[in-house]
Amino acid sequence: MSLLAGLTTDESIKESKDSVGGGFTAKPSGIYDATVKVAYITVAASGAKAVNLIADINGSEYRETIYITNKKGQNFYVSEDGTKNYLPGFTTVNDLALLTTGQPLASAATENKVIKIWNKDQAKEVPTEVPCITALHGKPIKLGILEEITFKQTKDANGNYVDTAETRTSNVISKVFHASTGKTVNEYKAKAETAEFIDKWKEKWDGKPNDKTAGKTPKGSASAPRTANATAPKAASSLFN
Repeated sequence: MSLLAGLTTDESIKESKDSVGGGFTAKPSGIYDATVKVAYITVAASGAKAVNLIADINGSEYRETIYITNKKGQNFYVSEDGTKNYLPGFTTVNDLALLTTGQPLASAATENKVIKIWNKDQAKEVPTEVPCITALHGKPIKLGILEEITFKQTKDANGNYVDTAETRTSNVISKVFHASTGKTVNEYKAKAETAEFIDKWKEKWDGKPNDKTAGKTPKGSASAPRTANATAPKAASSLFN
């Protein structure tokens, strides 16, 4: 069974909406044409699964670790009113799968491959065998990437992560768009004739950082994470049908 087979979607979980939301040099917020180089899966000490995306953007590598489950292995959270909502990271990667292959993430096969990744014990990148979502490799995609400003965090005496007065700038994928049409998954599901949300996203974010520290004072907060053969997935209908 694929490592992703349990991450199915169903009608009891609230779908995400097209929303603009709110040494390293961060990319300015914008829509970038990208090609997926590698997408591999890691599991945090807590048990949360992440997809580590390496994409080529104009000849340079863009990397992001995107958590697709919580520590219980669930791809959703329950809001205060009892509504189930998909984790933002799961929605991002599921949309990536749908817009590149036409199939949901849960249908993607995983195959072990040797990738050079960071090893904290050796303090360098070393060849490591990891499960990869090979169906995504080499696929073109448009990424709506935000330049985000957040408070740096440190561990307190209890081992919990808390905000500090220092800030950091990073990038995060806010939205995924089809490589040629510019449509979102929701626009495909609605059978929209043209892409409209991409222009709304650009109007809101193009060249503008998402400053999550503006007008706020740092305060303590618990931190949350965000040799095998290919596994044959169960056939699924395509997004584009």
